[in-house]
Amino acid sequence: MRRPSRSRDRQLHQILKRTIKTNILLWPWVFASLTASAQPTPSQGTEGEGTEVSPQRSRSDDEDFDEPITDERRAELEESLNFLNSPGQHTVRSPVVGSRAAEYEEIRNAALDNPAFADFVNAVYQPRLIHLIPKNKKKKADKIAMALFQQYIRKYEDAGVTMENIVEWVRTGHPGAASNKTWVYDSENEHNTWRVHAIIEAADNWENDLFLSKYTVAYHEVMHVEEISLRAPESIQNNDLRELITTVKTIILADAIYKKIYGLQLQTSVDHHQNVQWNGHSMSVGALANFYRDLETTHGTLAQALISEESLNLINNGP
Repeated sequence: MRRPSRSRDRQLHQILKRTIKTNILLWPWVFASLTASAQPTPSQGTEGEGTEVSPQRSRSDDEDFDEPITDERRAELEESLNFLNSPGQHTVRSPVVGSRAAEYEEIRNAALDNPAFADFVNAVYQPRLIHLIPKNKKKKADKIAMALFQQYIRKYEDAGVTMENIVEWVRTGHPGAASNKTWVYDSENEHNTWRVHAIIEAADNWENDLFLSKYTVAYHEVMHVEEISLRAPESIQNNDLRELITTVKTIILADAIYKKIYGLQLQTSVDHHQNVQWNGHSMSVGALANFYRDLETTHGTLAQALISEESLNLINNGP
């Protein structure tokens, strides 16, 4: 016998309670990407570790399961849990989520035939490669990074997206939620309603006294939201390739901000005293930033740049 329906508040509580937990960890002290949890908590992993995936809960796991949600209630949830009412949260009604999912699929498909992609992801996926700004240039870096972030999200402005609501900005040490993460709340199997939640810590990011702006962190996390498929948001979890586009873009941005601060031409190759190393190959981070910036301009998207003939030659054979 079915249980009688509960109140809307109770129903919402149950929807949020049934989640999968998948943690896509970027550098723990700077980024952490796509995660799902009813009660977000910081990753317990350490540098270089993976994180545990909790299985999706079935109806039998939850004694308080309510009757199926109505279409009307689902619509209300999708609206109330969307970015206009809840900063940083994106449902199927958001123009941001899934807008670049096809690009991520292009990378996944290309990697099926080229295992060298995995080694290359691990090579670029290092905090030392994106902390490039000296401490005394922090103020200028933040100003430039904020302008780049605003420019990037301007494509969504007609839908009411702003720098303030596309992510949730939280104070340092925000209780109950790990910041610099994108959480995926997936109740699709039970209620066909889900959302993603991008949380950014409004604080400075440092690595060996070198700086990365919080606005560049936000840019990175928004790209993850864009890459989540509307049809199968869970498909992006536990896949190392999820960091390839976003991390290479972060390197390109950090390099460009450095050049802007010092009045250098964008095509200048800067020695940041850091090299990307993979499969016996080595390339300076400044040269890699220029290489993929040029390819992105030529091919239209960074995904197309990464799977281009020029990029595949680099990944497989080195510079």
